[in-house]
Amino acid sequence: MAEWLTGFAHDANLLARIEADHFAFVVPEVKAGGNLAGLFDRVAQTFLAHPFRVGDTELRLAAKTGIALFPDDGTDAETVYRNAEAALKIAKKSGDRYLFHTKRNDRSGGRQAHAGKPAAPCDR
Repeated sequence: MAEWLTGFAHDANLLARIEADHFAFVVPEVKAGGNLAGLFDRVAQTFLAHPFRVGDTELRLAAKTGIALFPDDGTDAETVYRNAEAALKIAKKSGDRYLFHTKRNDRSGGRQAHAGKPAAPCDR
């Protein structure tokens, strides 16, 4: 999986392996008016469609993503990362593929306004 993510990122310097199944990815520039949610939808669909092989076994994996933006969600790397982690925690509980951090979650732990719902499962 790390190899696939590195290839998808096109720059290994933008990707960090935090734990065995936990990665951080930096998008260095988000253009004003850009469709970041659309980007994460495309990444998720590409990831879900990709078969991973372990020996003779083919695996299909799913992923959850927490998203925080600089400088809106923090002015230093530690704060942005912590807020992305908070969004990830809620995404895991809610079943959303990805969630953007919002200030509301700092206070209440409630759901994010910007969420990506999982697609219906499909047979391959």
